Amino acid sequence: MALVRPFSRFVAASVVALVVGLAGVDGRADPRTPIRSADEGAVEADPSNRTPGPAAAGTTVTFPYQQKRFLHARNPNGALAYVPQGTPAGATLPIVVFLHGMNADGQVHPWFGPPYGDLRKVVEPLFSSGKVQPFILAAPTHTRQANAAAVMWPAFDLADFVDATEIALDGVAHVDRSQLIVVATSGGGCNPTGGILGAGVRGAKPNVVVAIDTCVDDRVIPEFATLAEATELRLYWQRGWVRPISELARACEHCNIEEIDGFPSKTNAHLAIVPEAMRRALTTILPATTD
Repeated sequence: MALVRPFSRFVAASVVALVVGLAGVDGRADPRTPIRSADEGAVEADPSNRTPGPAAAGTTVTFPYQQKRFLHARNPNGALAYVPQGTPAGATLPIVVFLHGMNADGQVHPWFGPPYGDLRKVVEPLFSSGKVQPFILAAPTHTRQANAAAVMWPAFDLADFVDATEIALDGVAHVDRSQLIVVATSGGGCNPTGGILGAGVRGAKPNVVVAIDTCVDDRVIPEFATLAEATELRLYWQRGWVRPISELARACEHCNIEEIDGFPSKTNAHLAIVPEAMRRALTTILPATTD
């Protein structure tokens, strides 16, 4: 997880002050100030040295979102949207919203650069190989009080985030709200009243919710069961983190639960499961269409 270099802190403070100033009183960011990278995949300079790394050759846009609620004042634009290479300008696409897990290091755009890896480089080959249809991949960031999984993503409003993404993309692509998928890993599914289990996600009525190696305990099992009654719920897990999966399966008859194993020895399976689960889920949920 990249650290803020001393040289960059002064610049970061100046730029973030502008970003925060553009946010509304309730912390909802004004997405009129997106920063877009060129289609060749270069990502704009970021004053905190926490930019997404060099991406697959699509279009990446970063924009402020709920900066006061979810991010420290020093942080730059916390939200990111990616449109795959070759997408016609203005195309209407499904959207996959990704909620990261616990973020004690305060990393901006985790899972879009080192040390975890870049999800753009996971999904781009799925597009280019024809395994999935093109979609918008979008992700907010949570750094403020993000060191406790049980309270991650408080009051996250999925519909509001999708609206902000649409505005930030500014015609690069449009969101097909009839195809709304939300994915959470680790702490993104550990808060029984927030993240993918919160009212702000349920109220948006996503087509599919994907939980990747999240908490499974007495607090969240009933919430997963309730969520699965309203929408398709897919849960992926690995044995390195011991949890009562059998209890979840008994309580949640509508849950689609899949174990992923076979990770090489000395691999951090909790991290390695994320790209593999994304591949499995997306090829099932958004298979490429044939004319």
